[in-house]
Amino acid sequence: MEAVKLLSSAAPENVDRLLQINPDMFIVVRLFVDLSNRIMTPYEFVRDAVNDVAMYYAKGVRFFEVHNEPNLMQEGLGQSWQDGRGFATWFQTAVDLMKEQYPDALFGWPGLSPGGDVPGMRMSAGRFLNEASATVHAADWIGIHCYFLTDSEMTHEHAGGFWKLYQEEYPGKLLLITEFSNPSIQVSKSAKALQYVDYYDWLRNQKPLAAAFCFISSASVGFEHETWVGSDIAQIVGARE
Repeated sequence: MEAVKLLSSAAPENVDRLLQINPDMFIVVRLFVDLSNRIMTPYEFVRDAVNDVAMYYAKGVRFFEVHNEPNLMQEGLGQSWQDGRGFATWFQTAVDLMKEQYPDALFGWPGLSPGGDVPGMRMSAGRFLNEASATVHAADWIGIHCYFLTDSEMTHEHAGGFWKLYQEEYPGKLLLITEFSNPSIQVSKSAKALQYVDYYDWLRNQKPLAAAFCFISSASVGFEHETWVGSDIAQIVGARE
């Protein structure tokens, strides 16, 4: 195990356990605050998230992903911001506030929900990103979400290779795939594990990718077709050479 992404709602003591497994473990924390069905200003977000930043920062964590899939309505679109430009302002205000207290922290632009416009659910990832382009360029690093259903989709630029569009648009920026998986109900977890081995092998020498985090090790509810716990995914992926 080389890298782990945690939610800020998890116990910071997990960092100690991870470093016992691998002292060089690369750890990213996604700042988790529920924005569904309410308007939240960046000041309120920082108020609710800053204690988690403090606890993980004290454990040595420096990489923080600010929020999650902001082009989805359930994640704040249409309420806390109206489009990519609005989120860019929201994001930058939140980052500036946290940088005042934690200047060495590296705050990343969050992964978007990949795909096109879905009325009542999602703004196109491409349009959202274009509207926020200047702020994305200025971020410490960029998070990306990549999903695929088949072997051929693993490297396709609108699926597992979605990160390549970021590489073209933001040359030289540090990129992290903060979520990837095969969410298909019809593909077994053993087959998914073999895909993940191939995906990691493909990504290994791709620059400027720093890490890729598979979604999801465990979940309190939902995501039954993606969780690693209770399956042989970890064993198969861990045995790769």
